[in-house]
Amino acid sequence: KALPTADLMLDNWQETFSRAAHYWSRFSLVAFFTGMAGWYTDTSPDRYLLLTGALLQIAILPYTLICIMPTNNSLLDVDGARKKGDDFIRSGMDSWRNLHSGRMVFSLGSLICQTLYWYNMFNKTL
Repeated sequence: KALPTADLMLDNWQETFSRAAHYWSRFSLVAFFTGMAGWYTDTSPDRYLLLTGALLQIAILPYTLICIMPTNNSLLDVDGARKKGDDFIRSGMDSWRNLHSGRMVFSLGSLICQTLYWYNMFNKTL
């Protein structure tokens, strides 16, 4: 909303979207597989935190495909979005922001699980 026009908002979103999508999907996969490997190889009773964190992280992918992708596709269609007007672009950007916040909740939950796991591991060694 800091950009003055809907066209600038759309241009900025499209420019950053492809880069972010490239890194975000890889990050989720790495976090999932390392969490699963940790859960599989660990024998501590806290290993469920690794599993929970990994599952929360991978849940981002279906959430994105099912919930966010329709909004992404409508915003990626530059000509179509511009033809539909500024209100369409602004509402699409608002919708995307709200849906992306849901994705961030999954990431935060995963981070909390990982942090609790390592906090517990550290305190056991003291």
